[in-house]
Amino acid sequence: MNYAIVLAAGLGTRMHQDTAKAAIKLLYKPMISYVIQALRMVDDLKIIPVLGYKKEDVIPLIEDLSYVTQEEPLGTGDAVKKALSLISNEGYSIIMPGDVSLIDPSDLTNLVEKFNKENLDLGFLSAILPDAFGYGRVIKDSLGNVKAVVDEEDATPEEKQIREVNSEIYIIKNSVLKLYIDNLSLDKNNEYNFTEMVKILSNAGLKIGAYIVDNPVNVSGCNDNLQLSMLEQYLQRKINVNLLKKGVYLENPFQATVVSIDSTIEPGVRIYNNCKIINSIIKSGAVIKENSTIINSTIGKSTINNSYICDSIIDDNVTIGPYAHIRMNTHISNDVRIGNFIEVKNSNIGIGTKCAHLTYIGDSIVGKNVNFGCGTVTVNYDGKNKNKTIIGDDVFIGCNSNLIAPITIKDGSFIAAGSTVTTNLDENDFVIARQKEVIKKGYSKKYKK
Repeated sequence: MNYAIVLAAGLGTRMHQDTAKAAIKLLYKPMISYVIQALRMVDDLKIIPVLGYKKEDVIPLIEDLSYVTQEEPLGTGDAVKKALSLISNEGYSIIMPGDVSLIDPSDLTNLVEKFNKENLDLGFLSAILPDAFGYGRVIKDSLGNVKAVVDEEDATPEEKQIREVNSEIYIIKNSVLKLYIDNLSLDKNNEYNFTEMVKILSNAGLKIGAYIVDNPVNVSGCNDNLQLSMLEQYLQRKINVNLLKKGVYLENPFQATVVSIDSTIEPGVRIYNNCKIINSIIKSGAVIKENSTIINSTIGKSTINNSYICDSIIDDNVTIGPYAHIRMNTHISNDVRIGNFIEVKNSNIGIGTKCAHLTYIGDSIVGKNVNFGCGTVTVNYDGKNKNKTIIGDDVFIGCNSNLIAPITIKDGSFIAAGSTVTTNLDENDFVIARQKEVIKKGYSKKYKK
C-alpha cells in the first residue's frame, strides 16, 4: 500500500487570517484542495492529512479522508510521526506540505518513477533558483549523491553559493520511515524537522536521490500574503493563456479577468473587463460583459451585463442586466429578459418571460411569456416563513404590483398597475386592487397655504 501524508497542521501566522493555513484560499480554492487533487492523479494513494490548528476549518475540505491530529506544533517530523499508525510497512509514502498549491502532478509522477527505478530509500523534489537565499541547500558529494539539506542559517559561505534547494516534498519507503523516524532530534526551535531525515539516512548509507523540477513555481509554498498574491497572479496568467489558446476571447486577460481553476469556459465565449468567474460553466456563445461576477453557476448562450449571478442556471438567448442580482438556485429559461435593478432569488423563470426593471422575484415559479411591470414585488416573507408565488403562462403584471405569497396566479390573468393581490386568481381573471381616487377641485392651493 502506498500513502501520501499531507502536512496541514500549520498556523500560517504570517498570513494574518483567522483560519487554518491549509484552508486559506488561493484563487478562490483552498490550498489543501489543490494538493489533494494533484495526489489523486499520481497513484492509488491513501491520503492522510495531518491537521492541527483550527482543524474544523479543514475537515470539510478533505472529503472522506482519514486524518490524524497534531495537537502541539512540534515540527514536520513530529507531524509525520502522527500518521504512522495508519501506515503499513510495505510500499512508500509521499510527504508534502498542504500549501504547495501549484504542484504539477507530472512532477510527483516523475518523483515516483525515479524512486522506483533507482530503488531509492528516500527521494525528494528540488529546484534550481537564481537566488536561493532563505532556502535549504541540497548538499551532494563529488559523485552527485545527496548527503544532506542545510538550512540558510547553518550553511557555510560555500554552501550558500549552491542554487539547488529542497522543496520539502519527499518520498520514502515505509519500512525506512518507521525504522528511522525516532532518530530525529529537536532543533534550535524545539521542533522535529523532517529535513534532518536526509542526513540521517545518508549517514546510515541508504540511497537518496533528488529530482529537479523544470519549473520552481510548481513547488513553491505560501508563507505570507505577498507570496499568496504572487502565486495567484502566476496561476491566473496560466489559466488565461490556456483560455486564449483554446478560443476564448478575454478583453484584458492579464490585469482585469479572474477565472478560477475549477471553471469551464468553452471556446467562443467572450469575456470583457473586470469580470470574475468562479467555479462556473460558461458555454460557447455566451457574452460576459464588464463588471460581472458569476459564482457556482452555468451560463448558456446568453449575455450577462454588469451583474451578479450565484448558484444559478441561465439557459440560452437570455439577456441579464445591467445591475441584476440572480441568486440561490434560480433557473432562468430560454429567451428571458432580466433588466436593470432586478433581483431573482430561488425561482424558476419560464421561457420568454420579460422583467425589465426594478422588480423582486423571490421563491417563485413563473410560467412562460409573463410580463413583469416595473416595481413588481413577490412578497414572499411574512416575518416567520418564506412563502411561494406560482404564476402561470401568459400572465400580465402591471407596474407597482404586490403579490402577497402564498399565492397562485393562473394562466392568462391580468393584474392592473398598482394592485396588491392577496387572493388566488383563476385562468384569465382580471384584477384591479387599488383605492378609488378622490379629487377635490382647486384644493391644492388651499392645502399648500
